[in-house]
Amino acid sequence: MAPLMVWLDESLRLPDTFVPRKVDVIASQVDIAPTVLAMIGMGQHPSPFAGHDLSCLFVGDCLNDHTAYLTSVYDDLIGLATKEKIWLYSFRKAQLYWTDLGARSRVVLSEDDKDKHWEYRRMLESYVASNILLEQNRIWSGRELGACCR
Repeated sequence: MAPLMVWLDESLRLPDTFVPRKVDVIASQVDIAPTVLAMIGMGQHPSPFAGHDLSCLFVGDCLNDHTAYLTSVYDDLIGLATKEKIWLYSFRKAQLYWTDLGARSRVVLSEDDKDKHWEYRRMLESYVASNILLEQNRIWSGRELGACCR
C-alpha cells in the first residue's frame, strides 16, 4: 500500500515509452528491478526475476488485473493482493480469509470454500515456486542479508 514515484532522465523520456501519470495498479517490490531494467532497455526475455516488467504502465493502461504475492516467514502466512482485496492463508491456523485493502474488515472462509477460489490456488503456486527458487539460490532472501538488515 506504499506509493512509488519513478523519475526518468529526459534522455529516456520518449513519447512512446513514457507518459507522466498516476497508476493505481497492485505491484510488489519484486516488480521494480524488471520494470526499471526494461525502461532503460536492458530487460531480458525470459526474465531471471520473480517479478514482472510493468513498464507498459508508463505508456497506458495495462495489467489491470495484476496481483502481488505476499509472504511472512514469522507467521507462516502467505497472501495475494488484488485490486479489490488482500487474500491471506495461515498455515499455522489452516485458515483462508480476505480483507479489504484498508484492512478494516475480515471474512474467514470455511475449509470447504477455499478450493473454490483461484486466489487460494495462486497463493499455493507462488509459495511453492518461491521456495524452490530460494532453495536453488535463484532469488535473495532475508537470511542472506545478515543481522545488519533485519
